[in-house]
Amino acid sequence: MKFYSGLAALTASAFLSTAAFACEVKGSSFIWGSDSDVTMYMSKGESCGVGLQMRGGMVDSINVVEAPKNGTAAAVSLSAFGYRPKPGFVGSDGFKVRAVGSDNRSKGPIIFSVTVVVK
Repeated sequence: MKFYSGLAALTASAFLSTAAFACEVKGSSFIWGSDSDVTMYMSKGESCGVGLQMRGGMVDSINVVEAPKNGTAAAVSLSAFGYRPKPGFVGSDGFKVRAVGSDNRSKGPIIFSVTVVVK
């Protein structure tokens, strides 16, 4: 599932999972230098990833700056991050990711405030 607006978008993908794909990511497109909210929906026992996709831009760095309480979040590449809940966890969790990059319209850091819903 992709969410586009202008040059940058968020893309959902399976993250560290060989099980059936059960992940949905909702969030506005992002603009470098402006913070963004993201919500990840997944089934119990699944994991989820978010890829930063843009045309004419690049990501300089990405890292988790506030860890989730009920799972693991990590940068899985220079342009993607993901979340895996603890075994048996159902409910809401959250974490924050900081990415720095630029495109032909803007540059700077973004803090993604990520809400996770595991059903």
